[in-house]
Amino acid sequence: MSQKSDTEYNNSNDGKAKPIDSMSAITPPGQQQMRDAASEQECHDEVLMKQSRSPAYHILVENNALEFKYILKNVKNVPQTKSNSTALQVALRNSFGFTCCLPFWTTAFEVPDGYMRPGEDGQGGYEFFSRGVHIVYSPFYRIHPRNTAFTEKAILHGNLALVTIDQGFIGYAMDRGQPVLLPPGIHYWESDTLRFQHAIDLSKSVIPLGPMTLVTVDEGYSAVTQNNGKQVLLSGGKVHLLTHRNWKFEKFMSEKIQTDELGCILASTADNVLLETEATVNWRITDVIMAARMAAQTMKADGSSVRGEDIVKLRGDVLKQATASLAAFVGSVRYSDSFHVSVQNNAQPDQKVERMQPEPEDIGNSPLFNFARLGNAVAHCNEVCNKYGVTVMSINIISAKPRDDKLMNQLAAGAVAAAAAEQAETAARGNAKAKLIVAEAEADAERLLAHGSMDAAVILEKSSFAVELARMARVGDAIKDKTTFFFGGHPQQLPALLANPAVIK
Repeated sequence: MSQKSDTEYNNSNDGKAKPIDSMSAITPPGQQQMRDAASEQECHDEVLMKQSRSPAYHILVENNALEFKYILKNVKNVPQTKSNSTALQVALRNSFGFTCCLPFWTTAFEVPDGYMRPGEDGQGGYEFFSRGVHIVYSPFYRIHPRNTAFTEKAILHGNLALVTIDQGFIGYAMDRGQPVLLPPGIHYWESDTLRFQHAIDLSKSVIPLGPMTLVTVDEGYSAVTQNNGKQVLLSGGKVHLLTHRNWKFEKFMSEKIQTDELGCILASTADNVLLETEATVNWRITDVIMAARMAAQTMKADGSSVRGEDIVKLRGDVLKQATASLAAFVGSVRYSDSFHVSVQNNAQPDQKVERMQPEPEDIGNSPLFNFARLGNAVAHCNEVCNKYGVTVMSINIISAKPRDDKLMNQLAAGAVAAAAAEQAETAARGNAKAKLIVAEAEADAERLLAHGSMDAAVILEKSSFAVELARMARVGDAIKDKTTFFFGGHPQQLPALLANPAVIK
């Protein structure tokens, strides 16, 4: 880097606004200034690297979509017309009548630090005036009435532009019909064709960038796009850049579990009872490519595109098929049996008696709310839904009642009578079973007593002394608490016995 003399430097910096290159501006001579410039350049390069490494800009950096050549490291590098006067000169001019020596069209103004003032030279040129005191000696100059702060987001002055882009945004400009994307930082340019449009927030999901489109797809979703008429599916958890005009974003498709109400369905049962049924269906897209190709609407009949986040047509197809499968299931159920089961389930706990011979079909579950039988409806629904990438997980009936209230009352009365008869039948069977148990218990007791007596007799038979003792015990038991006794003998002995005062008193 060569050094210039003070004269050469002053001649090169003549106060006129000059364009700058991509990263540098004219630096005063001297070794200290060179070191400061090198240090600022290193700091600036580090800032650019940090901005490039930001995850929000990865996809744009990978595709070389960001334009860095207009970025500045410091607002001091903006080409500006230097101050050509001092406050003392202006004060003397105003106080001592120096105006007689100067043209009346002379304009004086001051620009503080952190500001600049736009102006026009009257010959079609635009320039910025830097900090300090300025005196303009031309009747054709047009100076703006107020100073402009460098902190303003966009300072657009003719073919000059100073634009500040915040972190998390990109600047969008057009140059001869081509989009120019500006990264975060301060940008300056002098161009007759480059025009700044606006700053774009990168937090949006779909961002049009002229012919390009930036699409952010969250996890659990996929994006459907059309690249020259060919369907391209974008996976979730990434940011994608659609690089040309004919690569169009169509819609987002959710891969999450969906729960929808089927509304009120009118369907006839196997016994011709018209039911009003309310149900829900749980489903999800398992094959996004097939669902997008077969069921997602992306184009209208007139050729216009269909854009949006919701899959309206696909959702409608699933709900219609689920309604048809549920109606077929209801048509296979006898509602009278369902009513009979519901009354049985509502009986008092003390009235429920286990059947001696259970029925073949489980009476504890109503056919309308039997999950095993509802699984047949789900399988029937999936036979069609699987063909366009959707899997139905469950169909749940919330309520089902007859459309005719009179029929419902009649079925209720019949169900009550059936329940009463069933309760009487189960009670009779319970009583019979209880008596049988009592009889069997008494027989077992008698049998045990007989076996005990027989075992005792066998033991006594083995000892004569024990036999005599047992005989005496039996005799004692026989005459215990008795007042009258009969003994064996001849009839002629009766008078003597009666005359005996020791026997009869």
